[in-house]
This record gives sequence, C-alpha cells and structure tokens, in this order.
Amino acid sequence: MSDEAATVEVSAEIKGLGDQLVELTLKQAKELSDYLKDEHGIEAAAGGGAQGAGDAPRAAAGRDGRGLRRALRRRGGGER
Repeated sequence: MSDEAATVEVSAEIKGLGDQLVELTLKQAKELSDYLKDEHGIEAAAGGGAQGAGDAPRAAAGRDGRGLRRALRRRGGGER
C-alpha cells in the first residue's frame, strides 16, 4: 500500500475530537458510552474484532438497523 492511499485528510475539528477521545480514562470512556446509549440510542456492536465484517454495520445499528436510523434522524439525516 502506498503512503498516498493510507493518508486520510481530516478537519482540525475531527482531529481535535479524536485526540480528546484517545486521552479518555477507562472511567470517562464508560461514562461516554453510557451517555451515547441513553441519550442517542448508540452503542458498540457486541463481539468486537471477532465479528464478521459483513455484519458489523447492522450490528452497530442494532439488529434491525433502527438504532442508526433513529440516531441519524435526531441529527437531521437519514431516511424518514
């Protein structure tokens, strides 16, 4: 893989957010996870790295995909 293919351009805002996320303690990460689940219906897919890649998008959205659609609607995107 060439260096050009591996380089991804991101905005300063996204870079800053990513940098903040990697600095979270385990307790803070758990608190963030709970907040995202309770307030926005977003939670990590079960199974972690052992899960098949074909199932990952559906699992991340909930088995029927409603969680992702609900989260997108709250943000003003997604199908209605």
